Amino acid sequence: MRRSVSIAVLTVTLATGVGTITAGQKNILASAQQKQETADVKIDNFSFGPAALTVPVGTTITWTNRDDIPHT
Repeated sequence: MRRSVSIAVLTVTLATGVGTITAGQKNILASAQQKQETADVKIDNFSFGPAALTVPVGTTITWTNRDDIPHT
């Protein structure tokens, strides 16, 4: 009887632990996918717009030159 109870408790504990790990991995993947953002910077009349831009790691920034002179 004690052995059956011990096995049942161990099984429930393992199942709960595996479920928690799986849920944690899904949250990590969802967070990583949400961080991929985009931002645009425009060059016009020798000015950058916006003048300041703070972006998280992984953001794709598109630079658009609207001046007649090339910028590098």
